[in-house]
This record gives sequence, C-alpha cells and structure tokens, in this order.
Amino acid sequence: MGAVVDREYFKSIANEPYVHFFLIGIILYIAYKIINPDSTLSTKKTIAITQKQIEDINSSLAKRWHHNISAAELNLTINDYYYDEIMLNESISFGLHKRDAIVRDRLIKKMKHIITSITPKEPTEDELHNYYRDHIEDYSQILKISFAHIYFIDIKEDEARYFEELLNRYHIDPSKASEFGDMYSGEHYIKSMSIENLSAKFGSYFSKQIEHTVSNRWRGGIRSKDGTHIVYIISKEVGDCLPFDDVEDRVYRDYMRSTIDKSRSEAYKKLSTQYKLVY
Repeated sequence: MGAVVDREYFKSIANEPYVHFFLIGIILYIAYKIINPDSTLSTKKTIAITQKQIEDINSSLAKRWHHNISAAELNLTINDYYYDEIMLNESISFGLHKRDAIVRDRLIKKMKHIITSITPKEPTEDELHNYYRDHIEDYSQILKISFAHIYFIDIKEDEARYFEELLNRYHIDPSKASEFGDMYSGEHYIKSMSIENLSAKFGSYFSKQIEHTVSNRWRGGIRSKDGTHIVYIISKEVGDCLPFDDVEDRVYRDYMRSTIDKSRSEAYKKLSTQYKLVY
C-alpha cells in the first residue's frame, strides 16, 4: 500500500510546473558546465595571505595556546582565516556592511582611525622657528581680539571636540556661527575686545584660553561663565612678541596640530574626489 501511495505522490508532483522549471534549470547548468568546463576556475576570486600575516598568526597562536605551533595547527588556522575572508567578502557583496548599523559603524570607525593615525615626522628646530615667525601674532602680547563663537548651554567635552573637528574639516566660515549651537542672547561676533573686558564678560578662564588659541581655526570646549563655546579667532591686535624659548612648547603643539590637520584634510579630500553626494 505504501509503495502505491509513493508512486501516486511522485506522479502528482511530477506534473507541477515548478518541478519542470527546476529540472530544466539543472539540465541547463549541466550543459553549461560541459561546454565551459573552466568557467568556475576563471571566475574564482583570489584571497592572498602574506608571509607577514602567517607569521602574525603563528605568533598570536603561540601566545594564546602557550606552546610552539605545529605545521598542522598553523595550516588549520590559515584555513580558518581563509574561511573568514570568504565570509567577509560575501557579506560585503551582499551589502551587509551597509544594512547592519553596527557593522557599518565599526567599518567607519576603522577607516577614520586609519586616517587619524597619520603622524607627521618630528619638526626640526628650523621648522619650529619658521612656524613661530609665520604665526608671530599667536605668540605675542594680546591687546585686543576679534572672534566668532558658537554657544552651548551644556555639551560634553568629547562632543565639543567632535563638533570642532566637523567645523574645521568642512571649513565652516566664522560668519555662519549663529547658525549652530544653542540660542545665545549676546553677539556671536566679538570685535576688538580687550582681554580685560573679555575676562569681565566671559570669565578669566575663558580669556586665558583665548589668549593661547591660534588664529583662523575653530577650537572647541572653552568654558565661560555662561556655558561652553567653540571659538574662531579672526584677528588679534598685539604688542610685544614673546621670546621663542618662553613659548617653545606651545609652538611645538601648534605646529604638530596644524600639520596633522593638514594631512588629514588632504587624505579626506583625496578620498572624497572619488565620490559625489546626491540628495
């Protein structure tokens, strides 16, 4: 009885259209393979592993497993690395890195880390002296100062640094200061204010930080009596310059920051030329 039922069942599904399509698909695939036996080889993707990567894998395993790694163990781990690379490549081909917010954020952070890890070579004495002379107003006694500022009632230090980075990366003009931040009852542009008046209006801590802030660059996280400000020094009226030896540490920090900013900006610009934004 069971055999009769099985025959009847197979007869019924054999008449189904989707079965016909499935069988046709198999026949066409086999025919294609017979005609093009090397097609699989020609479309294979190469996953290369360097000798340095093998050495790193070996070293990492030795630390984790606390013994000298045998050839069999190393080969096993290399195959696992190969498997992971296949999974990575396929996940990217499926666009999973775009659909998964966590994966997307991690990839972005990794790329940003690569760009931000750019470290300039140490400056020579001549380079520091040249920078000091080219930016002498930043190392002089300040009489009056003009600046734009963006105001925040309350912002965390890391958020202020992030905002500062955005403003500098995209070269936001100081005239746009009022378009950002929280509502501010005063002016976003302060013109030719003395350090004494600056201290009275914003507080002594604010004025001291402003005195040590370089021109033509946004600087974030400067606290005042009212809140936190991201400041852009537009111009300074200065008196006597400070001796190089007295400000050498500041010159070094400013030089390094300027060089790093320039390197990162150039790296981003080079990458962004390959894309266009549409919205």
